[in-house]
Amino acid sequence: MPSGKTKFYPSWMEKLDNSGKTLGSWCKRDTGNEFARYCTVCMKSICVVILVLIN
Repeated sequence: MPSGKTKFYPSWMEKLDNSGKTLGSWCKRDTGNEFARYCTVCMKSICVVILVLIN
């Protein structure tokens, strides 16, 4: 795994999750951390360092 932090890419919001919904339908910007996003379903911040997206 590369060192350093991964910044969030806005294009990720258009990708589909396992249920066929876009990430943008439940994942919002975390205003307190540029390296995280906020899940509106579970109401928790998600660190994008652990987020894996397959192109």
